[in-house]
Amino acid sequence: MAFIIDLWLPIVASGVAVWFASALGWMLLNHHAKDLKTLAPDAENAMVALLKSHAVAPGVYGYPDFKTMKKTPPQGPIGLLRVWAPLNMAKPMLFSVAWFLLTAAVMAYLGHAALPKGAEFAKVMQVMGTAGVLGFAFGGVVCDVWFQNARRAMILNFVDGIVYGLIAGAIFAWLWPK
Repeated sequence: MAFIIDLWLPIVASGVAVWFASALGWMLLNHHAKDLKTLAPDAENAMVALLKSHAVAPGVYGYPDFKTMKKTPPQGPIGLLRVWAPLNMAKPMLFSVAWFLLTAAVMAYLGHAALPKGAEFAKVMQVMGTAGVLGFAFGGVVCDVWFQNARRAMILNFVDGIVYGLIAGAIFAWLWPK
């Protein structure tokens, strides 16, 4: 646990900075606004009415029933339906910052093992920036592929991860123990 003691400041600073970068990207730049398709108003109204009439609880549903698809190949559309509970922004924001802090802590563990105290900025940036890009950019690609996210959304998610990784790497390099 020595890495936590030695690197607590860059862990906290990079986790919070990445959270701010994420929040700015999503809210100010709004660059993911086109990631989801919208239904025609009449289709949306019918879908909402159907979900309400069946009291569908929040969750992720596969249709037709994925467990029976091997026995009976589907004749119509196949898909996932994600139903959200009423949105409380505080909970996802807190989870996001916790996740960014956890990622920064894992980066710190790697950096502590790979780099000596007093390492040069460029070397710390190389190692920690790479760790950050791996942590923030590569993890979601498989899910994006399997859940058929639009190519544009996949690319933007990946670019976001690169930016977050480089921000975290730069903060670690700046605050690396002397």
